[in-house]
Amino acid sequence: MELFNFTVTSANGYENLIAKELEALGIRKYTMGQGNVSFRGTQKDGLKVCLWSRVASKVLLNLMEFTVKNEKDIYKNVVNYDWDSIFSLSRTFAVDTVLATANFRNNAYLSLVVKDGIADSFRKKTGKRPDVETEQPDIRINFFINRDRGTVSLDMAGDSLHRRGYRIAHVEAPLKENAAAALLYRGNWQDVAASGGSFIDPMCGSGTLVIESVMMAANIPPAFDRNYFCFKNWRKFNRNLWEEIRQEATELITQSIPSVPNVFGFDYSTDSVNAARKNVSKAFSMYPELLDKIRISKKEIHKLSIPDNAGAPGLIGVNPPYGERLGEKEQLKQLYADMGNIFKERFNGWKGFFITGDQELARKTGLKATKVNKLYNGPLECISAVFSLDPEYREEHEHELSPAAQMFANRIAKNLKLMRKTARRLGVTSYRIYDADMPDYSAAIDFYEDKWIYLQEYAAPAYIDPTKTKRRIKEMEQVLTQYTDRENIFIRRREKQHGAMQYEKNSNTGKFEIMQENGIKFYVNFYDYLDTGIFLDHRDVRSLIKQESQGKKFLNLFAYTCTASIYAVTGGAVKAVSVDTSSTYLDWGQRNFQLNGLNPKEHDFIKCDSIEFLQKNQQKFDLIFIDPPTFSNSKSRENIFDIQRDHASLLRLAGNSLNNGGKIIFSTNSRKFELDDSLSESFNVEDITKSSIPFDYARNTKIHKCWILTRN
Repeated sequence: MELFNFTVTSANGYENLIAKELEALGIRKYTMGQGNVSFRGTQKDGLKVCLWSRVASKVLLNLMEFTVKNEKDIYKNVVNYDWDSIFSLSRTFAVDTVLATANFRNNAYLSLVVKDGIADSFRKKTGKRPDVETEQPDIRINFFINRDRGTVSLDMAGDSLHRRGYRIAHVEAPLKENAAAALLYRGNWQDVAASGGSFIDPMCGSGTLVIESVMMAANIPPAFDRNYFCFKNWRKFNRNLWEEIRQEATELITQSIPSVPNVFGFDYSTDSVNAARKNVSKAFSMYPELLDKIRISKKEIHKLSIPDNAGAPGLIGVNPPYGERLGEKEQLKQLYADMGNIFKERFNGWKGFFITGDQELARKTGLKATKVNKLYNGPLECISAVFSLDPEYREEHEHELSPAAQMFANRIAKNLKLMRKTARRLGVTSYRIYDADMPDYSAAIDFYEDKWIYLQEYAAPAYIDPTKTKRRIKEMEQVLTQYTDRENIFIRRREKQHGAMQYEKNSNTGKFEIMQENGIKFYVNFYDYLDTGIFLDHRDVRSLIKQESQGKKFLNLFAYTCTASIYAVTGGAVKAVSVDTSSTYLDWGQRNFQLNGLNPKEHDFIKCDSIEFLQKNQQKFDLIFIDPPTFSNSKSRENIFDIQRDHASLLRLAGNSLNNGGKIIFSTNSRKFELDDSLSESFNVEDITKSSIPFDYARNTKIHKCWILTRN
């Protein structure tokens, strides 16, 4: 059975939902990236994803991948591919290009290069070129460049999968179909519907949430009524397989329709109500029994209550106005406050969600979220909040913040506002947002990819009441749930570590997430260790390594997960040697290489004590990075390594492995550390600590110290 490589693309923030969809379709092995999930599977797997994914934008069948230095590389690889094996000369085609690189700027021009390559490939073989059709081609080719790697794929659907075809009437600022599906997933609508609970949208607009909720409850695939799919013109397309998949879906729909609960959409606007009714009629024209379960009517939110035929406690979901126009926001604050009060007073036992583009308005609802996610509605970045209207939950979680906790909340909001502005300008997506700014809330808090929050509590002195400490942690957690789900908040206690303790496991989930930094991807683990697999305070040091690495041989001692090695290789290092005592971290490092399209076999990963390696080493390097632990007692070494006592001998030993003019970048996070003055006899020593501290650590310039030592 032939296997193919597929990439399912989506808006950022939908990746985990796509992963759950893949699992529901029987696809267990996949890799999550930013805005995409990749898997290897059969044609049937790919066709099922096209039919069933409610949140995906595209399903791409990867055809070829190659290194791109200039447009000639693109043309050469494309023209030499056997395109006649993908589609026939009689088919029309189009090319879309997406760039995630600074090496190229013009998408349209690169699309022409790929188009010419495909056309010339046919011309060489048949003497003729296929026709181009940009609007609705028989075949759509996707070309994606990530830094210096180009991937050419077949766009299986040929048009964005969010377009279901039922939206024939429009309103201002509509909710995209896949955004609506994402909200319903996060509100756990499928389980609510299975238990007989109804869905209510009190501001239904054109009815998108209502329609998506019914499709989900009835197990109607979002692409079930779609006729246009480019995979139908793919040479290897198996029509019998596609009909089999559709027949399975038809049987599931028939079984599911009788148990679909009643669904309600309300709006104060007559135009919106009329639009919603037209779209509902279009969406379910083939299922009149479902039309009987949907009620669309005019009602303003202040008159909202649970309908008599609503059934069991259900789910209420709303896409309220965001106040995008000047002056609207002030008017909306009262609406959001009223909405929160109405939900709490009249929907006892229900669950709910809302989406908004304004966090200040979200807080006006007074609803304490169980889940908060970043979500894109088209190009607009929003947040979605899921909440419970269960009295017991509210009693436990919705208590007012203490004055001190409110001050902490204000500090987090202020820091985030400042950090996000700088982070976006610099292209940084993971950064520190708080570092013991307030003595009573002694913790370091890192925000990864605007999704995962890693809170490291600094151990309190023995004389502090443990009950007070626990309360502070709970208050910090409560504040942070305004920015992400509780399940995405990880709390660790950071105490003084000795030897290898900092590397010991706290758990054994083996679960990894993916973060990005300066266009480079890394696996991080929030679940199993005290440290996540990357030190964010070394972001600028890694960038320096990249700048210094062109054409050089690089040595990474105490390499941990080899993040510095990847920077060196992407900076043009001819060879990277990574040395660490842990097989776990070296394996992790090799996975990081593969994640970035780098071949780990072209570089060395050596399991060895770093000092022992230097003592036996015969190689010469141009650049060495050394970031040792403050203390270490390697099994292969009799003596305990002490950074203050032993750093001079370590650096001199490393100097023996340097070529003339070679450099050592040396860093330590030991706060009391002082560099041995005698090192200036062997090296030209430059203190770069100030310039090596990233913007998000400016509040704590003692996070590390750093020097460049150039061999005299």
